[in-house]
Amino acid sequence: MKTLADLKRDANTGKMYMLMIERFGSTDIIDRLKGVRPVLRSNTVAITLRNQDGQESEMRFENAALTEYTGDTLTIYNPGERDLTPEEQTTLDKAKAEQKRYEAENPYSESYWHMKSFYKSCPFPYLAGNETIKGKKYQYNGKIRDNKIKGDAILKYKIVFADSQEEAEKLLNPVQMTA
Repeated sequence: MKTLADLKRDANTGKMYMLMIERFGSTDIIDRLKGVRPVLRSNTVAITLRNQDGQESEMRFENAALTEYTGDTLTIYNPGERDLTPEEQTTLDKAKAEQKRYEAENPYSESYWHMKSFYKSCPFPYLAGNETIKGKKYQYNGKIRDNKIKGDAILKYKIVFADSQEEAEKLLNPVQMTA
């Protein structure tokens, strides 16, 4: 397994070509993303490919943990979900008790700002559930969406290195591809 840094380094060779083989779990790829696409360049947060219509398309990387690169394939994942840790559950229980206490003492006040302040000062501010903080967000299904955990694969590519588009297309013949 190679690293995201290896991918970015390889992307700057000018010889990398990619073929999308799966997008959000489906092999039905939209026309402008079909076919063999050259990788034009990379920077610290993304690589840039040329689409079939000649336009450039940027593929951003939010977190290296959500990227799997082998040299021959690239898979990008959504953040996964995990159960709350005991410490997070304790904080959430304290938050519910604090909200109940505040609403009992202030029956005609809205508790939103009070609870926002509570979560902001707690060790797990992402438990408020309204924004992603440090790659984590509380989901209202009782789980934590965590960008250090791989969720569902959203993009899968087959990769080759070639001196020309024609050579890359021969190596990545879509008729012979399997997802």
